[in-house]
Amino acid sequence: MEISYRFNGDQVEVLMGAKVMFADESIIEESSDSIVLYHLDFISKENFDRFTSSKLKDIEVPTPLEITYEEPSIDEDIPSIDMVRLRLDKDVSRACFESVFSYFAWAEVFSPSVFVERFCDIISESRSPIAAWYGDVNYDLEGWVDGIPQITLNTSLNLQDDLLISDQLLEMKTCYLKCYESTLKTLRKEYQNSFLLKTFKFPKEYQNICSQYLIWFGEFLENFGINALISVNHEGDETQVVISSEHTEKMFHEIEALFSQYIALPYAEFLPAPTQSLSVEQRVMITTLQSQVNHFKSQLEMKIAFIELKMQQFNHYRTRLTCKKTNYC
Repeated sequence: MEISYRFNGDQVEVLMGAKVMFADESIIEESSDSIVLYHLDFISKENFDRFTSSKLKDIEVPTPLEITYEEPSIDEDIPSIDMVRLRLDKDVSRACFESVFSYFAWAEVFSPSVFVERFCDIISESRSPIAAWYGDVNYDLEGWVDGIPQITLNTSLNLQDDLLISDQLLEMKTCYLKCYESTLKTLRKEYQNSFLLKTFKFPKEYQNICSQYLIWFGEFLENFGINALISVNHEGDETQVVISSEHTEKMFHEIEALFSQYIALPYAEFLPAPTQSLSVEQRVMITTLQSQVNHFKSQLEMKIAFIELKMQQFNHYRTRLTCKKTNYC
């Protein structure tokens, strides 16, 4: 039976034949080319299933309509498709999945941005009819969305007229999950020798100089005969220390212990004396590193003094400018 929809005040009524199947409030949006788009936001699963159990050719589309359905979680190990959108139009109708990845909840060594970029690459290189793209970190007027940095992955499919919409959505979901798992598998293999050592939150003005000190940890390890690549990633206001090495898990535990010693060096003078005596090589190494730390501290103090000097000059010029404006100088 043919499905149509009509507008009754601020509501959109979806009809099957002459009978109203369901009605919901509509949000009206006018685009730059004066095309009016009606929205049905977050309809119930029951109404969404009833609507998508039809074929596109059986739906009368008087004006563009976008239907939004909030998708429940698919699997504990796979992030949910957070939202499903149907964009009905006389020319091209589309289905779109939206998945939001939180940087704080992300548990992989590689970042969410690396994941969604690779996901889109895999989709584009395949023969899949699905298109994929992603949005930059979402910001609101106050900063991050709800204080949390996020990145949004979108996938879309042009709907065919003679197939059930629900079947096309199921095929789209299957393709999405297949690509999701393939992307995870590929990246995990690439990063299999990487290990997230530690995450820090530095004040923004000290983030770069503290990151440089963390990178020097690679030189610290060389003194113990350990060759490892140390990298520092900035995710939102967090600084992640990632180590890439072919060493065993036992060696990673030793590296963790050495890292704890390394980050304690800047304030080693305030820590209790070690209970075990150090070898000559260890004393030389620690003395060398402490001198590097002192140099690091002096650089920091010089930068702070330079900023204070510039602020003093700025205040002086501002006072002179105020005097000239008020003719009191």
